[in-house]
Amino acid sequence: MDENKTSWAQLVCSTDVDTPISYISTESFTIGRSKDCNLCIQGNLHISSHHCCITKGADNEVWLQDNSTNGTTINQEIQITKGQKYKLKHGDEVYIFFKKNHSECNVAFLYQDSLELQKELENDSSDLQRTDCTLEYNVLASSQNMESHDPPSAKRVKLDDPKEEVVEPETCEELKCVQTTSRVVLSKATKTSCESLSDVQTTSKVVLSKTRKTSCESLSDLQATSKNIQITEVAPSGKPSASDERQSGLPDVVDTSKAGPSTENRRDDMEETLLCSICQDILHNAVSLQPCMHTFCAACYSSWMSNSKECPTCRTNVDRISYNHIVKNLVEVYLKNHPEKKRSEEEIKEMDAKNLITHDMVYKKPVQSNFSFLDSSFGANSSDDSDSDEGLHLPTCRQCLDYNLSQLSSFSTVQLVPTLVQRSKMTSYGIAVPMPTPPPYSCAPFSNHLVCCCCGDPFPDRRRDSVDIPLPRQSCSNCHLYFCHMYWGCQRTDCLGCLNKFKDLKFNQMCTTRLVNDNDYESGILMNYIQSKNMTYLDLFQECLVRLDSNRYTPQLQAQTTSASVICYKCGLKLFKELAYLYRKDIPISDLPNDVTSRPNCYWGKNCRTQTKKPHHARNFNHICEQTRH
Repeated sequence: MDENKTSWAQLVCSTDVDTPISYISTESFTIGRSKDCNLCIQGNLHISSHHCCITKGADNEVWLQDNSTNGTTINQEIQITKGQKYKLKHGDEVYIFFKKNHSECNVAFLYQDSLELQKELENDSSDLQRTDCTLEYNVLASSQNMESHDPPSAKRVKLDDPKEEVVEPETCEELKCVQTTSRVVLSKATKTSCESLSDVQTTSKVVLSKTRKTSCESLSDLQATSKNIQITEVAPSGKPSASDERQSGLPDVVDTSKAGPSTENRRDDMEETLLCSICQDILHNAVSLQPCMHTFCAACYSSWMSNSKECPTCRTNVDRISYNHIVKNLVEVYLKNHPEKKRSEEEIKEMDAKNLITHDMVYKKPVQSNFSFLDSSFGANSSDDSDSDEGLHLPTCRQCLDYNLSQLSSFSTVQLVPTLVQRSKMTSYGIAVPMPTPPPYSCAPFSNHLVCCCCGDPFPDRRRDSVDIPLPRQSCSNCHLYFCHMYWGCQRTDCLGCLNKFKDLKFNQMCTTRLVNDNDYESGILMNYIQSKNMTYLDLFQECLVRLDSNRYTPQLQAQTTSASVICYKCGLKLFKELAYLYRKDIPISDLPNDVTSRPNCYWGKNCRTQTKKPHHARNFNHICEQTRH
């Protein structure tokens, strides 16, 4: 009652008539799934942890700001998304979750300003003193009695229902007659005794309040469409009272505006560690992704992996999905000590039904999936019938005796060039790449072949022959993967030379946008500097090679690499980025703008992962430094 007097607005749930009113008495009122919100709606995964916020400015204007993923709907018409604001008015209906064709799942609240609400109640009270027609009752049931008492000069006022009408008296005697009749009807409807006009006014205010709280919808319709939301009011101790606990299938709504965020609702450090970043709840059947080792619920990641093969947290390509039994044991011990944190049995059954990860899963490489002979070598397409050789295809390259273009995989996305020997080729980037002449050789029957990790075509395995005679290198000296470019030229249209000497690699200008630490802002500083020196990114590459050969720059990842080392394009790009970082580090402070040199150093230095995701962090902190926090 005290908060009702100090509140400047209130929220009335229009999708559940049993929901208690949430009074707004603070300047900022947060609605969401998190337990520290003023109005907490738990269990509905469509609602964000901090879904929206209602604030009141100095000019008494009320604004609703959306902070959610799915957005907020106003009056079933206006959709506001994350970061947008809407000026709330008295009577607006705010849908936290809205589905047009599934109204039983909607969660909505009617916003009511306290001053406007008081004015309406005063107007209704004055009208009630003048006439007794604010109470709606069935005239058909009492029409016979009313006709006998109606004076000739009385007027009839029609209500919303065409079957209902109320007599408007004109004299004092008629007023007494109507008051007496209305008290009798009211006594039958509310099962209470109304002996005076003040009792009638009090009862009529209750009817008007209930009608306004349900957004002018009939009480029977609301009870039919919103039976499933469970409401729990937080007692001053922070715990829900036993009288308000009800079983339901939809999410629980907890009003924490009265007591504020309690200490019991705050998450401890262990709970924060065991949270799934997708559902923001305790992990259930934890699975870890490799190589990044981020952990999620099996059901949550099952829904995610149908749309993407990247990690939801760091966006790293996932190679393997494995159950994390250590985390699972930690969750069991934590829930044993905190049973109130457990999920409901219905939610666990629902998550188990969504779980598609029944065992450890490995993503196959694109090259392996494009060639049938690779699948047969691993036994993926092997037949149980030992007499049948269908589906078994031995690899055939250009230097095999029975070479035929039709034997190459029809699933390969690589566009083959008709001529087998070319001096150069023009890539899709508009860069000419020299093509080597293959050494003379003819493959023996059933000889071993290698598969190029760039184009996916097989080529002869000449590793043993290279001991006696000089042959082009077939693998990267750093990652030891196999590539065919130095042997006879890779035929992939967008290949800039998948394997070559480091000094002969052709880099595209697109790589310069994230050349330094994959940081757009730091890369832009470097490119602006070399442009001021009339240099291009190719001149920068040559300058880095000179400093590498003179041992001025010593890369950490590939310490033994020189400009003549044979490496693949991917390893070469990593090395170029590391050399570009060292070059950026050597730029004198006097040659840099003031807004660049005045930034404080980031604690995580060049190893900061936030700099690649948040531009404002990369712009406000210097990342050309070493890590100081571990």
